[in-house]
Amino acid sequence: MRNGAVMASPGPTGVLIARDNPSVTFPTTPLGGRRQCEPVAISPHGVYGACLRADGFGSVIIFRLAHPASTQIQSPAQVTMNSSHMAGFLNERQLAVAADDHSCPAYHRGDARRAYEPRARLWVIGTDGVLERKGPCVHGLVVGTKKIAFIIHDSKEHPWYSFDGKTFRPGLAATFDGGDHLLVINEWDQLVDESDRLVAKDVADALWTR
Repeated sequence: MRNGAVMASPGPTGVLIARDNPSVTFPTTPLGGRRQCEPVAISPHGVYGACLRADGFGSVIIFRLAHPASTQIQSPAQVTMNSSHMAGFLNERQLAVAADDHSCPAYHRGDARRAYEPRARLWVIGTDGVLERKGPCVHGLVVGTKKIAFIIHDSKEHPWYSFDGKTFRPGLAATFDGGDHLLVINEWDQLVDESDRLVAKDVADALWTR
């Protein structure tokens, strides 16, 4: 989506797009060097990025897009089960991460098969790499301008979302629009707003930029 309207053609793939400055993009190909790092998030104006280091622990690294090789800062967070909903910048100075946390309860599927959802918790980390606060146990998150939507899954691995980590509604949180309203993918692969009004059909994922 762009400027609140569904684009007629697919957007670019293989790049991160700055939400408030869509002219700034960054490729998702791993940063080179001795220890590769996979980019997973870009700040709203495109000043900072975050990547997961290929060190066996998924260490979260924060860097400046202008100088990605020389400005890398390692945060205390680790993400070993990555998806498109594990990290996002709240603003130019704060990164929200669904970070590994084994104090969170183990996830169990109703059919006793292996669960693929992480044991993670919201961590808010400054661009200096310092942990600022922790939040509820989650399986993923989506960030807006002032809001965070938390993602969990039920025993059948159906997604649910919440704004407070306590009260959940069915559906996969996808993205926030420019008014900080959450857009959700429902069980029929429809993109709907918070009032269940249809935005688009046959949706697998969604991204909003200005």
